[in-house]
Amino acid sequence: MMIEKEVYKKIIGYENYYEISNYGNVRSTSYKGVRVLKPFKQRNGYLNVILCVDQVKIHKTIHRLVAINFIDNPNNLETVNHIDCNKENNHVSNLEWASMSDNRNHAIENGLLQKYEDRPASKLTKEKVLDIPRLISLGATTDDLKNYFNVSRRCID
Repeated sequence: MMIEKEVYKKIIGYENYYEISNYGNVRSTSYKGVRVLKPFKQRNGYLNVILCVDQVKIHKTIHRLVAINFIDNPNNLETVNHIDCNKENNHVSNLEWASMSDNRNHAIENGLLQKYEDRPASKLTKEKVLDIPRLISLGATTDDLKNYFNVSRRCID
């Protein structure tokens, strides 16, 4: 088995200050020599680092930094998907650009997210949600719909 060598690239937009590796390690190159930054986990499970330039701190997710700097995105897809569903595995081989819907479907297929209509607390089925525009075109108001479906106004808006 061949082990891929760790490769660092200058982070786009932070070329004089930071580098990211294909393994998902971020290092500072401008302050007291080269040092690897310690990532922290956000509430949503993604690993994050703080980049600081001219005393301005910016939070960046590591998986996006890896994707932006190592993975081509010719279709301008907007999200980065973790192939193995592990939000802490930011190795370039585990990441791919994806559309919002592809990313959501991947999460549903792997049990990380429930379909809207499968949520136990959901009062509106997919069919009911899709029927709302038709009812509005027939003149139903938000209050009519909230009463008809027995949901809060917020569910309709």
